Amino acid sequence: MSTPTETMALKINDAASGSGQSTELRPFGTAAPSDTDLQDLQQRLLVAVNNVRVTGTPEQNQMLDYLLNQAHNQTADLVSGDTNSSPVHHILSNVKSLLMHAQVMPTSTGGVAVSSVSDEGDLVGKNPYESLDVRWTESAVCWLEHFSPQTKADFRTAPRTTAMGGDVSIAVAGDWGTGFDYRTDGVPTPAEKVANQIRALAPTYTVHLGDVYYAGTGVEEQRNFIGKWPPGAGGSFTLNSNHEMYSGAQGYYSVLDGDGDFAAQNRNSYFALTNADWLVIGLDTAYHADEIHLYQHGFLDPDQCAFVDDLIATNPTAKRAILLTHHNGLSVDGMTPSALWGQVAPRFAGLELWWYWGHMHAGIVYSDRGTRAQMQPNSIGGGIIHARCAGHGAVPAGEPNSLVANPSAVWHENRTVADLLYPGRVYNGLVALTLNGADLTEEFIDEEGAKVYARTFLAK
Repeated sequence: MSTPTETMALKINDAASGSGQSTELRPFGTAAPSDTDLQDLQQRLLVAVNNVRVTGTPEQNQMLDYLLNQAHNQTADLVSGDTNSSPVHHILSNVKSLLMHAQVMPTSTGGVAVSSVSDEGDLVGKNPYESLDVRWTESAVCWLEHFSPQTKADFRTAPRTTAMGGDVSIAVAGDWGTGFDYRTDGVPTPAEKVANQIRALAPTYTVHLGDVYYAGTGVEEQRNFIGKWPPGAGGSFTLNSNHEMYSGAQGYYSVLDGDGDFAAQNRNSYFALTNADWLVIGLDTAYHADEIHLYQHGFLDPDQCAFVDDLIATNPTAKRAILLTHHNGLSVDGMTPSALWGQVAPRFAGLELWWYWGHMHAGIVYSDRGTRAQMQPNSIGGGIIHARCAGHGAVPAGEPNSLVANPSAVWHENRTVADLLYPGRVYNGLVALTLNGADLTEEFIDEEGAKVYARTFLAK
């Protein structure tokens, strides 16, 4: 009798001998996937996994097996009612079940998982963008299909630095690319509401912190992002992310190549805006992240590090900076700095830095952190990092338990919306930044237009 692992290996070999690789996501739309859809997903997964088996290193294949088993076990526990067991990588939650049986994970009673909120703030259920949504599996398929370097768009290293005026407004939202048409109840989506709030602000610039779902393909960029993201009067910018990397950043770069709203970005995935008082820098933390870990952990390559270093060296009058990235510098609870924090903090150690990231689907204002310990010996002064998460742009999510009564978080969005389709969902929103000379006012604004957190930082 074959073991489950042996059975899966036989299926992979059979599929590899009779099917070609698919390179374009075929969305289900708003309807639940049929048996035919699931069988198609199974075949694409089998072929894609086989390609990784052939082209990946032994270490990568070992890690792939570990991740698939981990996600399968965590999902099985989650649908049985253990809210501590939210899958670390939810795009993998149904992969092993699909590979083996062309089925999604059932609950312990064989029914559909009811919506609830996990300890991490994930909405547990099978609606679009909940943690057990089978459409996340298409992200996994694309990730595996674009695992080889030959399937990725080339990284570009000609960023543009743009001079900006002394009085500037910037609207920022992360993880916004859900589209407007996934709800089945006719209620406007959070993405549409947030877009309307940004338009009402009429900002100088708008910045998307990345993530167009489910895998940032060309089709999804057109359906969920292009023509929907609100442009700024002076231009718009969009950052690369883990979800865009699942399709090799092909769809992402097609946006930069083809949409005039992002012309200021010069077709590159990182950029800067400068004036006498401020550096505003957007970086690509996804392209060079480790693919076997699903691009979850942000990383900066030497070219971008040199770009930042040069900006700081050649703009000595600017004592304040805003950094925009997709990936987070701190864990959701604010307790643990990431490897990306280790790359960023020393570079900005002499400045006062406001760092806005997405990736985590939450709105959070963390307590300030000093960077004196990050500075080189004999350096004068010391900087401060004002860390913020603005990943609550559109994805339905709940309140993470780790933020409740947490002194590391000065404020976080914890107000629930009366949403029958997504019970437990907290408000989505954006961040509005106003630069007036060297002064900064930041405002977290929810999807209905309410200002829920605001602070002004005057120049010293």
